Amino acid sequence: MVTVSEAPSYAGPMALYAVDPGGEDDAERVAAQLSGWRAAGARITSRRLSYSHFGIVSEDGWSEVAALLDTEAALRT
Repeated sequence: MVTVSEAPSYAGPMALYAVDPGGEDDAERVAAQLSGWRAAGARITSRRLSYSHFGIVSEDGWSEVAALLDTEAALRT
């Protein structure tokens, strides 16, 4: 169990690919994730993908993420 921790420092832009299968609580969950990252000082761009947590690591999910990584402006420094 982690008893002590502190927020890391992020020096550059980041991309968050969040699964969002369209459920009632997905938008709230993604907003909470972004809030936490931004509170840690991250310059983050979010992309919500219509996959389940397990679907994003399927062949189709990985293909979409790979294509996004190739063109993601947030990752260009």
